[in-house]
Amino acid sequence: MAENRNWQTQALTLSLDELASSHKIATFLIPEASSCYVLKATVFGGAKSHLRGSILPFYTGNLWLYTNPTKSSNKVIDFEPTQPRYNIRNSLTHIWASSFVSELCIKLKGCIDWKLVNAFLDGINASDAKECKVAILRFIWRVASFSGVAPSLLFFENHKEGIYFDHGLGQFVRESSFQTSYLSAEAVEYLYKTSYFKPKQAREMQLSSEAYFLLKNFLFHFISDIVQDDMQSLSPKNPIYITSGV
Repeated sequence: MAENRNWQTQALTLSLDELASSHKIATFLIPEASSCYVLKATVFGGAKSHLRGSILPFYTGNLWLYTNPTKSSNKVIDFEPTQPRYNIRNSLTHIWASSFVSELCIKLKGCIDWKLVNAFLDGINASDAKECKVAILRFIWRVASFSGVAPSLLFFENHKEGIYFDHGLGQFVRESSFQTSYLSAEAVEYLYKTSYFKPKQAREMQLSSEAYFLLKNFLFHFISDIVQDDMQSLSPKNPIYITSGV
């Protein structure tokens, strides 16, 4: 029989859900050697407890857990926030962008880069609402690159024109069809710089409204292709999505 154990790790709080009692279930992203995984643990205590005050969505910190392998259960012993990201709660756009990241991590079952996720959350914590909308485009493309499903953009070096992306084939094509998204030359250039330039250089590129909406329509579709499921945070029916002005 496996023994009960106490252990400590870094963790990012993805979500908190209420139980019928006064306790909560926290969902964490936990880093491993080459990727991450998602873990659920019970947070005991009332509204004024130390744990309830320190474990909040989108906080990264040091997590202490008690695991009972016989019952396949985890209990939070303590959590020390090292990156609390207070500003994320300042606007609906920030909340929406962070909720998207949380949903994505859960749907990917933690198969995502730890540094990439935390760097994105740190970035939007220090950004205004307008920059959040653009930053999420870069984040989606970098997640696709990390997952090995982002097609090469090296063709752009010799073909600086608009192009189509075929969602059925998962590649760029020259002609449109019922399953393609169109990207202008400006939109492709933005993805190209995100892929091959330093992050600062990609951030400095200004996007026109047209290029932004082309990229948004393509990337929101593309990330749903990757997770093979609809993303609730990207649904036009989502109230936060609608009111965030994305």
